[in-house]
Amino acid sequence: MKKQTTAALYRTKLNQLETQLTLENQAYFADLRGYMSFGGLFLDEGELNMQLYQMATDLLEAQRDGVTAAAFFGKQPQRLADQLLANTKKASGPALFGLAAVVVGILWGINLVTAFSQNGVLRVSVPQYLLDGVIGVVGVSLLFLILQRSFYSAKKSQLSFVRRVIPAIAVFLLVIAGQLATGLLLIDDGVIRIPYPWDLLLLGVIVISLLTWLLLKGAALYPFVFLVLGVALLGLIHRLQVAEVLQGTVWSVSQGVILVVTLGAAFVSYRWGKRKD
Repeated sequence: MKKQTTAALYRTKLNQLETQLTLENQAYFADLRGYMSFGGLFLDEGELNMQLYQMATDLLEAQRDGVTAAAFFGKQPQRLADQLLANTKKASGPALFGLAAVVVGILWGINLVTAFSQNGVLRVSVPQYLLDGVIGVVGVSLLFLILQRSFYSAKKSQLSFVRRVIPAIAVFLLVIAGQLATGLLLIDDGVIRIPYPWDLLLLGVIVISLLTWLLLKGAALYPFVFLVLGVALLGLIHRLQVAEVLQGTVWSVSQGVILVVTLGAAFVSYRWGKRKD
């Protein structure tokens, strides 16, 4: 059985078990699960979920005997979670690479969408893209660390909530600022120019790769298929306009129509998926 399949299987079972816990035990276990999940960014997801599932199973058995989660797991859940995380197997190299690839792919996709919407020959700055990838991976790692530490910080006053939210927002803004800075400072460094029709070939490769990945990940990500197709059509029309293959105001108007239809299809797909669940 593949690791990701194992992780998804135990995640589903874990969600079902949690609904059988009392409200008090649910609150305790939700913090424990959240702390371990965010702290397990670089750990084997399948083993981590399996461990959480076993803990929920044991807690449910104890609950039937009238034992609370605090009595069963102890008054120091953070220390317990840290010990369990320390003994959990680390994620494999390919899994870590895949995680980084998702983050980097999203950031590069944003950059490419911006590039495709510009006039003239398509320009890709290699140093900018590489640095954007590093900033994105570091930013996500910091964000997970902040979110993990928020579970057992002094809570639950309004002041403590602000102290937990502000660092997360600060990291998010720093990542955006880093993306903007690299775009301004490195836009003319290490530039690869991709003329027509090679720009359309690149667009096709990106779209096919994204669609394949989304379809393989399952129905939960199907709404993004419409977004990818919509962005691809917009990019295609714009690059053909730049190459003067398409002319006239009708194509400018059609871009707005495509955007509206794409967003509408994505929303309907999302709602339909939620209804089936």
